[in-house]
Amino acid sequence: MNGVDSEYSNEASATPQGGGGQPDPEQPSGNRAILVVTMTTGLEKEFDLSMKEVNDFIDWYEAKQAGTGSASYAIKKHDNNKGPFSSRKDYMLYDRILTFEVSEYSK
Repeated sequence: MNGVDSEYSNEASATPQGGGGQPDPEQPSGNRAILVVTMTTGLEKEFDLSMKEVNDFIDWYEAKQAGTGSASYAIKKHDNNKGPFSSRKDYMLYDRILTFEVSEYSK
C-alpha cells in the first residue's frame, strides 16, 4: 500500500486442478497443413499442403529475410487444378507477404 512493498508482495499461491497427477497427452503433429498467406494488400491466399511443402516455404521465407534466395516462391495448387491445365502454381512475392499462418492436421 502507499507504494511501499511489504514482505508478502511477491507471494503467490496456486491450487492444482484435475488430472490426478497425469501429464497432459502430447498433441499429435500432423503431416499436412493449411497455409494461409496474408498479402500486404489484405488478400489472403490459402493452400492445403504437405508439411514438407510448408517447411520448404518457411525455409525460403527465412532465407529471403536473411538476404539470400529468389524474390518469388511458387506454390503448387494441387487439388485446385481446375481446367485443362497440367499444373497450376501461385507465385508469392517476398516483399508482398505481410504474414502467414500454418494450421497442421493429420489426414
